[in-house]
Amino acid sequence: MGNNAVLYAILRQLCNSLGLTPIVAALFFLHGCSSEPRVVRIAVAMPLTGPTAQVGNGALRAVELAIAEAEATGAFPYKLEVLALDDRGDGATAVNVANLIVSNPDISVVIGHLHSDTAMKAAPVYAAAGLGLLLPGATHPQLTLQQLSPDWPGPRNVFRMLAHDGLQGRALAELAYGTLGLTQLTILHDATPYGRELSQKVRARFTALGGGVPAFEALPRGTGDIGAWVEKFKGAEGVFFGGIYVEAGLLLKGLRDKGWKGRFLAGDGAKMPELFDVAGEAAEGAYFSTPGLPAHALPDAGRFIEAYQERYPGVPLGVYDHFAYEAAEVALDAILQMRGDRLKVIEALHRTDRYGILGRIRFDTKGDLRERRVSLWKADAESRSYLLMVDHQKRRAPK
Repeated sequence: MGNNAVLYAILRQLCNSLGLTPIVAALFFLHGCSSEPRVVRIAVAMPLTGPTAQVGNGALRAVELAIAEAEATGAFPYKLEVLALDDRGDGATAVNVANLIVSNPDISVVIGHLHSDTAMKAAPVYAAAGLGLLLPGATHPQLTLQQLSPDWPGPRNVFRMLAHDGLQGRALAELAYGTLGLTQLTILHDATPYGRELSQKVRARFTALGGGVPAFEALPRGTGDIGAWVEKFKGAEGVFFGGIYVEAGLLLKGLRDKGWKGRFLAGDGAKMPELFDVAGEAAEGAYFSTPGLPAHALPDAGRFIEAYQERYPGVPLGVYDHFAYEAAEVALDAILQMRGDRLKVIEALHRTDRYGILGRIRFDTKGDLRERRVSLWKADAESRSYLLMVDHQKRRAPK
């Protein structure tokens, strides 16, 4: 353990007793160490417009909160700024955004992108420029696995703050087969990398358990008229949909309007407040998964929740806000150690071993968390909320 790591361990013990965040304690310690006039920027690349803009803007707010807390001390040896860019949830736009980001020498690290397809397209751009990427929402397993390829254009620069789709798919399949007693599960996806991959993981585990998958089909994102799918699958015992809330809500409402009594399951992309706007009462009893635990279920997230509510009164916490906040904290730790140098920040991220609002944060060789969880939820249409059923299982990656 290096001197910085020892220092941070001591500071964490101190700040826990004083009610301070580790980063704030470290910032106070470093006050006066450098008077070098410099701006260090953290880029946030998210969908700030479009159907998932509410989620993207929530993650941005969480990062801005973390940076504001650090800046408020007046002790950071640089001026910290957040540079927010809108990738619109579109792959081509994400690549343009990534190229803009890497061209700015003041940017030391990136937090984003929300969607797996946008992150997949942007990540190699950051790698080629030696710029670290912290993922607070994208869950496709290949996002980290691809870094092990000899063709990867730079250092292993991608780090994920939550469980990937392989773990979500397993949890959903075990819920469908073991808890709900389904023997047949129709699986539809939105033809995106995220939706397809999650659906494939559900299928693999469900069939391994002994269940059958009579249909595995695409219901592409942006499809307006889903009547054909509703008519085709209105007799299904159970339906899983891999995609976002728009098509999930339309499909669920269409099936229920036909008198369908089966079980409906979906992943984290569909578990949004807006699902109730689309599906209405048809959302009742539907099941969902999310990576990690919600902020209110994390024992160390109380200070974050209070600070978020104080800074953004009346704004509810989003699904990925606490992951984005922790990503910012991890990034700030690395920047503190390496004075914002891009490649050295990546090296520091690989060595991360800290306790934050998500618990212990350590990355494996791929950039995935070693400690990971998946939550399972059931929709309550009357209250327009999701009821936490279970913290499915603590998953520990091999060392």
